[in-house]
Amino acid sequence: MQESTNEPITLNNHFALQVLPSIRQFPYKQEEILLSQIRSCDPHEISETLNNLLGYVIFPDKSNLTDSKNRVREITSVLLRFLIETGADDQTLCQFKKDGQKILFHNLSFDELCGRLQQITDSFMQYIQTSGPLSSSQAAVCQARGYIARHYASRLTLKEVADYVHLNPAYFSSLFKKTYGMSFKEFLNRIRIEKSRQLLTETNYDIIDIAIIAGFEDQSYFTKLFRQYYGLPPRQYRKKLFR
Repeated sequence: MQESTNEPITLNNHFALQVLPSIRQFPYKQEEILLSQIRSCDPHEISETLNNLLGYVIFPDKSNLTDSKNRVREITSVLLRFLIETGADDQTLCQFKKDGQKILFHNLSFDELCGRLQQITDSFMQYIQTSGPLSSSQAAVCQARGYIARHYASRLTLKEVADYVHLNPAYFSSLFKKTYGMSFKEFLNRIRIEKSRQLLTETNYDIIDIAIIAGFEDQSYFTKLFRQYYGLPPRQYRKKLFR
């Protein structure tokens, strides 16, 4: 474990310079970099990468609090997952969840949102500085999740992901299910179905196009699976949404 640093993560010009209006998807590459730094317990580098991720959260348009809160939800989910996978105790996890809920469900101004997010990242850094590095197996499943999130639309296989994290497919399958409580296939389908739901909600794409974009080659399988998750086939789900 390296010595902790006294440099706080600050929501200031350091990361504001890295805010790009063109950013639309969560920067999973930065998440992987963060994972590597957590493994090595380098507080300074972790702080730098977190600032990059925070730059994704706060956009120049201060009037759009909804977008900012959605991005806060994404980054707090990433940090919470790291806490879970590094074995944080129940008290730490409960406090982190409460802090996140205060951001998402309270009527905050933009400046108050920044202040609350500052507190969460400070708490996260305090935990990182006092805990040990991730085990190799913990790091592998974290890296695998990031890879799945980036490549869900392709013909992704368990072997491909296992090869990416340099693990035997059978061992990786068992490790993944133990970590996330579901199989690789179930996890992949959840990501694809959620993406399809988003497309149904936010676009006018045809159902068959949505299925393809989300990574499904068989529209009938997509429809069946979507119904299992949301109780309605995609077309009826969309109609009900905009009734």
